[in-house]
Amino acid sequence: MTNTRDDFRERLLAAQPMTPALQEGYRRELDAILYEMPTLQGRVAAITLLVICAAVVIAEVRAMVIHPGSVGYYLGAAIMAITCAMVAFLIARDLVRGKSPRKNAFTVSEMFYGASWILVVIQCLHGLSTPGDPASTFNVLFVMAFAAVCTTWALANRITAAELGAKEQALRLECRLADLAEKLERKGAARGEP
Repeated sequence: MTNTRDDFRERLLAAQPMTPALQEGYRRELDAILYEMPTLQGRVAAITLLVICAAVVIAEVRAMVIHPGSVGYYLGAAIMAITCAMVAFLIARDLVRGKSPRKNAFTVSEMFYGASWILVVIQCLHGLSTPGDPASTFNVLFVMAFAAVCTTWALANRITAAELGAKEQALRLECRLADLAEKLERKGAARGEP
């Protein structure tokens, strides 16, 4: 059934070529869907997250240099440092551009989602190597809580991404149908039909 709907949609989209006016209208609406112009509150939140990510990167690098640890310790610290550095880069780039692709929120949540579950595995392996240390059990619980939050965030962003994709497709169909209706009206008017 999905293939039939996809085939119909593709035939409908291919039935009418895009005119420059339609392209411009579609591009404006699409930009409104795909990009958000940050408000003052959004900029403050972005700058706060940027500062937090930069602080995490500095703290992780400092910890790796000053405190000796196992391979898992260095791996976990490096993963968090790299993830936070990439997030800080995305935020800084968006602040400089003045607009933020909604897709970046999805990318950020996916990066934290992946990093959190890698940290869970690392912490579990560390717990297996030191079964007599109760701190390792608590560390696993804390990292699992972090992973649960990141998973919820990533899932919510996937739902939002699906909604935006549906809006984009609906907008494309609306624009094409409006253009097709306009052409049919012009043809009818040229023939003298009401």
